[in-house]
Amino acid sequence: MINVGIALVSALVLSVIGPRTLSAQTAAPRQWVLSLQTVFGGNATSPDMLTTVGSVLVFPSGTIWVGQARDHGIAVFDAAGKRQRTIGRQGRGPGEFTRVNHIGFLADTVVALDDSRRYHAYAMDGRLLATTAVPTIPQPAPSLSAAPAALLMKGMMVATGRSNLVPRADSTHLWYPVLVARRDGSLARQVATLAPTHASFKIHEASRSVAIPVIGELYDDYALVRPFPAGTGVLLVDRQAATSSGRATYGVRVVDSNGATQWTMKVPYSPIAVPKREVDELIEGLAAGFEDKLGRGAERAVRAAMGPIAPFYPPVMAATAGNDGSVWIAERTVDGKPILWRTWDRWGNEVGQVRVPAGLRVVAAEIGALWAVSLDDDDVQTIHRYTLRLR
Repeated sequence: MINVGIALVSALVLSVIGPRTLSAQTAAPRQWVLSLQTVFGGNATSPDMLTTVGSVLVFPSGTIWVGQARDHGIAVFDAAGKRQRTIGRQGRGPGEFTRVNHIGFLADTVVALDDSRRYHAYAMDGRLLATTAVPTIPQPAPSLSAAPAALLMKGMMVATGRSNLVPRADSTHLWYPVLVARRDGSLARQVATLAPTHASFKIHEASRSVAIPVIGELYDDYALVRPFPAGTGVLLVDRQAATSSGRATYGVRVVDSNGATQWTMKVPYSPIAVPKREVDELIEGLAAGFEDKLGRGAERAVRAAMGPIAPFYPPVMAATAGNDGSVWIAERTVDGKPILWRTWDRWGNEVGQVRVPAGLRVVAAEIGALWAVSLDDDDVQTIHRYTLRLR
């Protein structure tokens, strides 16, 4: 199991060396296969059952803390997969949660960020040390606010911009900033910009206003922001969809806790075309659910709300910032095929690749192991720990 101290030392060395622009390797990386070792959680009748798995933090001992949004707390499992206890409960008092947003390390302390703009600090054995309010971050722009996403080392935090829903049909495109700010609320620097997502838009038809939720994750190409568990920095993945065939690239960047770039890379890939029938079927399906409110104008309103869909899928489906400072990127696949996860070490060297079944959601990783969420037939979630061995 990786030691948190390794990630801290690596971040310090990189900050001394300065930012580096890397080239994608041409040599074939190692090919890994998954080997299941441990299952955390149980079925619908088990006392170990998990509900909604959010942030997952892996300890050097193999213990894991699992954020449970529905339960307003953190489930603690030992390395063998046995549930030990639950930390926190619903509320706004010390150690209580409205929603567990992110769990991470700050040296020998565990910090859990709550949706109510507070964070709880715990000893490694789970004892509550303090509950602290997060100050308001100055608005980065009119009509935008910034909300903390994770705490970082050196008294810093990463925050992302938020805005009210706006009609996609309007020519107004809000770009949401990713900020590294001081924990006292003062702004340090903007490190990236996020485009609006297709997750939810508001559409207007005559005098009616209807919010359409979850419009096609397949086409979301906003940047991915993933804090490293040790609080050493943030992984940023620019995955904007290509507009033409041929070779294209997506961007990978690692910034430290001050927001300074440590290394950056353009990764080549071959774009995958989006079938027109898929888009049409999605829009028709969504429109059918709004015909009672919008009548014959439902399909036209949905198309306007979505805006133009790029002719190619975004190149990256998911990303994970490794426990050891490594970088994990899931490249686009279609038709339910296993997903190719590519892995770079903390220095930006590609060290291996592994194909993960499409039904698994990777929530934590380090070179040699990964943790992924699986759903059973009753939609109950469990976490599987896999080791990686050479093919």
